Amino acid sequence: MRRRVEGKYSGVDWLFWGRVFCLVLLVAFVISGIEPVVKSVRKAREVVYKTRAYQRLVAENRRAEVELEFLDTEEGKAWAVRSQLRYIEAGEKVLEVTQEEPSVSCPRLGDRMRTWLGGVEIGIRHWGRDAVDIGACLLGLWEPVMPEEHSVRIGEAS
Repeated sequence: MRRRVEGKYSGVDWLFWGRVFCLVLLVAFVISGIEPVVKSVRKAREVVYKTRAYQRLVAENRRAEVELEFLDTEEGKAWAVRSQLRYIEAGEKVLEVTQEEPSVSCPRLGDRMRTWLGGVEIGIRHWGRDAVDIGACLLGLWEPVMPEEHSVRIGEAS
């Protein structure tokens, strides 16, 4: 740039106006751009949580099916009778085991800290897993699990 006689730059102060322009862009982004981002994060979180809930239900159904198959056998029926009805066969002896409960006193500081730190560890693990899964869902890398039996494709009769 050309200098005046006093040694000052002539023309516009580009650094100042560049900062003003960046600040205006930042404010515009915050005002207009943050709401869609927040909505998409909420929807991604909802997709992740519902997918996990569905996976838990599928696993629980599988466990129940295995248990029903076992209870349908002769061994399963015998086990159910013995455990739920407390049936004892002739000639068997029953040994009752009792466990004394610890005294109800105030837990020590170390026990309370250990319990609290265990809860913090579990919370951090869940938070970290949630952050990774929600980020993957936002990027399109997360594939939600949908019910296979009840899904209806377009064009098929229900």
